[in-house]
Amino acid sequence: MAMIELEDVWKRFRVRRALVEAVCGVTLHIEKGEMFGFLGPNGAGKTTTLRILATLLSLDQGLACVAGYDLARQSERVRACIGYVGQSGSTGYVATGREHMMLQARVYGMSKSAAQQRMEELAEQLEMASFLDRPVRTYSGGQRRRLDLALGIVHRPQVLFLDEPSLGLDPQSRARLWEEVRKLHATGTTIFLTTHYLEEADILCDRLAIIDGGKIVAEGTPELLKQQIAGDVVTFSLASFTGTSSQARQLLRTQPFVRDIQGDEQQLQVYVEHGEKALVVLLQSLLLVIVALPLGVHINLAGFGLTLVLMLLLGICVSSCSYALALALKDENALSSLLNTFTLPVFLLSGITLPLTLAPPILRTLAELNPFAYAVNAARTLFTGDLASGAVSEGFLIIGVLAVIALIWVTRSFRKAAI
Repeated sequence: MAMIELEDVWKRFRVRRALVEAVCGVTLHIEKGEMFGFLGPNGAGKTTTLRILATLLSLDQGLACVAGYDLARQSERVRACIGYVGQSGSTGYVATGREHMMLQARVYGMSKSAAQQRMEELAEQLEMASFLDRPVRTYSGGQRRRLDLALGIVHRPQVLFLDEPSLGLDPQSRARLWEEVRKLHATGTTIFLTTHYLEEADILCDRLAIIDGGKIVAEGTPELLKQQIAGDVVTFSLASFTGTSSQARQLLRTQPFVRDIQGDEQQLQVYVEHGEKALVVLLQSLLLVIVALPLGVHINLAGFGLTLVLMLLLGICVSSCSYALALALKDENALSSLLNTFTLPVFLLSGITLPLTLAPPILRTLAELNPFAYAVNAARTLFTGDLASGAVSEGFLIIGVLAVIALIWVTRSFRKAAI
């Protein structure tokens, strides 16, 4: 059930000879028990919308309902089931907090005994007992704001409107007020909160809408809006790795989840959709840059991508041959011995550990018969950016043919095993 409904609501003010549109076609639906935030800069239309909902202003056009009552036709019933805490409060300076609360409770039709009992409950809940009997003029900002909140909920409203409740409070008082609002929300009260503090909206609200120039420009959960607008920001310090910023930018921009990259040679700010998921991939990419540059290797992104394709073909060859041998031998120990016998020589003769130019002539001759040596040579060439080299086409041709042969072999082996 929607506790608050606004359909195409407009509000205009005449300032001298000009007509100012403060609220322009606002439509909102807020469910029962929801804490809804109304976020925007000063003058955006937040307070005007709130004052319309609290029956303090009439709307010029549209439909508005609170707790099932039409604002235009049933304003008295609306007032009976809402609480309102304005920006500047509504307390005088001479009366005590207790006198203010008694007056508010009696105005809402509570008996004297019921009002007294409710005051004691709120004094304990909001920790007001120590100053409740003092004149309001002696209250601190945080104490006065707690009294304002107590006045707004003394009659146990179904809906509570809070207009920038933490405005002007110090950080400690603001955190205390947030805690009280959370407790109130936990009891099932529907809360409509206006603020221009991003942190406040993010921490407190189930959903929020952003208003600017009297119009709703965005609506959703805080998490959804953060992802739509900017996402998360992951900051990397490159102060100890001079000269890495440019290549790091190039490599990170290839990731699909990266929205934007800002910064300088000392620091990079990477804007991503989900920071907790993207962090590992970002670190891997930066590690590649940091390790490569001291070795004099300049990464070519196209070559890097082709290297990954080449490694994929190589993996197909190795895994397919291993499966085919396993199906043929049907003996785990025999397979292990065979792989150990051939893997190390093939690995050493591929040139992956040391350049083959440093090896004796007999090993260089044997390496020419090793197909993996061509793959390693092609990968080295691609990584440094020489895409047109004959070593690249030679490596892809040999490994590609071997991958096809290995796939045919393992497919036939699986078919024989299934018969």
